[in-house]
Amino acid sequence: MNDIHEDEIIPVINFDNAPTDLLITTDEWDHVKYLIHQNIKDCDYEEAGEYFLKTGLPFLNFFRRAIIAGLIKRGFKADKINDENELNILMYVIENEQGKDFPGHRWDINPPSGFPKGTYTVSKGKHHMWIEPEIEAALLTLRSIKKLHDLLIKDAVVDTGAVKVYLRTFELAINILRSGLLPKMAQMGEKHHITNTQKRKKRRTWNGQTPQERAERNKRIRESYARTDLTLNSFAINEARKQKLSPSTIKKIIKSQVDT
Repeated sequence: MNDIHEDEIIPVINFDNAPTDLLITTDEWDHVKYLIHQNIKDCDYEEAGEYFLKTGLPFLNFFRRAIIAGLIKRGFKADKINDENELNILMYVIENEQGKDFPGHRWDINPPSGFPKGTYTVSKGKHHMWIEPEIEAALLTLRSIKKLHDLLIKDAVVDTGAVKVYLRTFELAINILRSGLLPKMAQMGEKHHITNTQKRKKRRTWNGQTPQERAERNKRIRESYARTDLTLNSFAINEARKQKLSPSTIKKIIKSQVDT
């Protein structure tokens, strides 16, 4: 078997510097691609199953550690996010509570279970709550890693053929990101958003604001972003708290060329 070390790829990350961002924009991809191909070759060895049981499935432990380190930096307790039952509670909040109207609940007084202060935003009326997009994606990644692990290893037996498919899929995903296809797809999604926005403008108000008031607000947000030295993610998080919006909405306002 080959002596390969995933920990040499990239350091522990924060959510403004995610692993895939570095793979897309730096020369590290050449090294990662080499590791992928070496692991695929290893799958053909008779002892490959025992090897992966001992060392862990390629890349999964590395990304899991990186995500957990980022979550801990944002205030999550290690024992909470490492416990499957506790993680399921966080998943329940994401899938069943954020963005929904709870008239009898004050999220500023009774925060979402398990989420540290600063990892979610609360609406002006206090009855709506949103988990920050980076936090939501990180927690969903942990669940995806667990599900993928369970698919690749059953009853302490590694399906090396499935491991090959997983590695090729990982390689495909990074190559798609590097090819520039996803930014183009995102632009197409933004055009769809703008079309829907124009339809909504026919309403006199939306969340208590007229189209003119929203337009003025959005202009101020874009002007403020033009003056800041913060990254888009950091600015969106800070501005979301001020405007009582979700960070993803702030990003859309900044990227859009028409007022919403």
